[in-house]
Amino acid sequence: MKKGEIVMTINTVIIDIETLDTAPTAVILSIGAFAFDRFNLNGTIENIKNSSIEENEGLYHLYYVCNLNEQLVSSKRTISQSTLDWWRRQSSENNKHIFLNHNSQNLEKVLNALLDKMNEWKRLSDNFRFYFRGTDFDPVIIKNAFSEYGLPTPWEYYNVRDVRTYIDALSGDDSGYLDGHKLSFNYIKHNSLHDAMRDAEQMCAAAE
Repeated sequence: MKKGEIVMTINTVIIDIETLDTAPTAVILSIGAFAFDRFNLNGTIENIKNSSIEENEGLYHLYYVCNLNEQLVSSKRTISQSTLDWWRRQSSENNKHIFLNHNSQNLEKVLNALLDKMNEWKRLSDNFRFYFRGTDFDPVIIKNAFSEYGLPTPWEYYNVRDVRTYIDALSGDDSGYLDGHKLSFNYIKHNSLHDAMRDAEQMCAAAE
């Protein structure tokens, strides 16, 4: 355990991905996951500070960049021109950790690592819910990828929740974000782990 890391109850896991398509068969560029207690803001912030995109896994996080060439050659994953164009319009800071990453892993290996991490978290708490920023994109694509590689999906359909709905219901807003909340870490936009940690922190702050 890292210095400052807080051992806490897990009742929520947020998973976020970056892709090269919007279809269920999309090439997956990266997968980030963060486990936390959505009613413990201080503990969540401390564990966010101890979770890094430079480390594939920690006690409360998982982050992998997935190999693009392997998916194009050996899988049925797809890309779309519109998504490629969208990525070209993003800043180089957002892109470099994905497209210039020399430690990318085969997608099947990453999916197995995600399953292993889920089992690890279930040993800490077997009663948590899966949250995504919307229920018709990330979970659909990940489930399709699990199916392609003959792997089980680690959540039941009734355990899937929407970050946007949660934040809006508690804040009384309709933007899907906690407007005005200053994040505790140096957030990189469109980084899957950072997006998951941003949503975790905002969910906790909304529940305060």
